[in-house]
Amino acid sequence: MVAVVGLVALWFLVVPVTAIWRCRKCGRLMLDKALREAAFCARCGAPRPRGRDRATLAIAVRPKARIAREVVDRVREILTEEKLADALPLGTTATATIVAEIESGTTIAFAHPTWRPGGVDLVGGLPPYPRRAPLETLPPDIVRVEVEAVELASGGMGSYFGFVGVFVSLLVSLTDGKIWDARASAAR
Repeated sequence: MVAVVGLVALWFLVVPVTAIWRCRKCGRLMLDKALREAAFCARCGAPRPRGRDRATLAIAVRPKARIAREVVDRVREILTEEKLADALPLGTTATATIVAEIESGTTIAFAHPTWRPGGVDLVGGLPPYPRRAPLETLPPDIVRVEVEAVELASGGMGSYFGFVGVFVSLLVSLTDGKIWDARASAAR
């Protein structure tokens, strides 16, 4: 018995695990080895649960964007119906910013300008929302929404996003009333 306890203690000394967590979507047990890393499940890609409560979601409009009030209300309705807050890591404070209305015929690679067009395919999705092929063209009435799920503000020149958490870029279809495409990456 003492030998088993000793081996387990030795394993935790050798392998620097900072958190053990269970994916809330598929139930897989995961080990995080990097401190404060916004991790995703290796099996299904769901973000790691954080904190005790589900994410809170505020909706804003980018100041220079000229978005009609009806569009803002429709996007708010869609994000609520699609339960976006439930897909974000637990315990984060999330802000969904309506950025722009995108012309139909634009490819997904150019519709997500946070990443280079050639690198959009490498960016993960946000289950349960679709992640489409980067060369697929957009239908009419698509609005781009950026979501910042902030766990911890980081700031400084070494932080691209200015926070630790998850950055999500959504393409929302006003016609279908659904999140049409979702891309998510860890923010540090």
